[in-house]
Amino acid sequence: MRGSCAFEDKVTHSAEAGASAAVVVNNEDEVFLGTVGELSAIPAVGVSGLVGADLLSIPDLELRVTVDSEVRQESSYSVLAETPGGRDDNVVVVGAHLDGVEEGPAINDNGSGTAFLLETAIRMAEQPDPNNQVRFAFWGTEESGLVGSSEYVAGLDEQRLDDLALYLNFDMIGSHNYGRFVLDGRMDLPESGGAPSGSGAIAKVFEDYFEEQGQVSEPGVLSGRSDYLAFMQAGVPSGGLFSGADGVKSEEQAEWYGGTAGQTFDPYYHTADDTMENVNWDSVAELSAAGAHGVEFFAESTLPVNGVLSMSSVTVDLPRKGDAWLR
Repeated sequence: MRGSCAFEDKVTHSAEAGASAAVVVNNEDEVFLGTVGELSAIPAVGVSGLVGADLLSIPDLELRVTVDSEVRQESSYSVLAETPGGRDDNVVVVGAHLDGVEEGPAINDNGSGTAFLLETAIRMAEQPDPNNQVRFAFWGTEESGLVGSSEYVAGLDEQRLDDLALYLNFDMIGSHNYGRFVLDGRMDLPESGGAPSGSGAIAKVFEDYFEEQGQVSEPGVLSGRSDYLAFMQAGVPSGGLFSGADGVKSEEQAEWYGGTAGQTFDPYYHTADDTMENVNWDSVAELSAAGAHGVEFFAESTLPVNGVLSMSSVTVDLPRKGDAWLR
């Protein structure tokens, strides 16, 4: 069954248990597109919840699986841009993925996140240099195994990796039946895991912003399903915002955010209907404002996250005795 466990883990465990194939059953009626990050030892397919229910209802089922597929190597590209000024040894990386699934136009997933990044970069270019350098990363090939972000992090030497103060991820901020989810840097949710020290401080900056606006927010699971995974695995504090995908909205959440209880946060997730018409512009406006606040905050100071204070903001007034400073 589909759940919080990564598809790659499901397939690996199935192979180790002696299975000759893995069939993952969706938690919704429709078919879904899953990704196994590494080449697996056995074929893996996904089926809809309706088909899965039929299969699971058959006693002593013997299933024969035939997969016609190929493995080939292709090229893709990420686009990175950074502010010309600011500390280059305390870099704030802000990322969103450029690609979408083949089934649809991918306007929310993830045109919404990349549009936010682009607009934020344009606005920052009009401002004076920040205290900390901000690096905007438009990742390629997220949907096929988080390739762009993973290759980027893997290509950093120890010094360049150490120069990264934190990573902010924006993957879907305009979901039709949206919620305000702050990635769970404190790992309050049982499904979250692997957040490096400092990630909780990132979450608090976003939570405090929403609270100041009189808007409810709640933790979003750090499941490893987006481009923050490679940064977390490398020890970089990580966070970000998310408007929801295939989770189901509760009655309480419908009171907080509006929308329809009992439906998924994005009914058009990974479908041909992920179009401009089905983007929730209130969600885009609210999460973009929060995201811009977070980028601006950390561009000024990352003190809550990694203890680094920009010396440009420190004024020292020491007494003098003759030509000597006293301390």
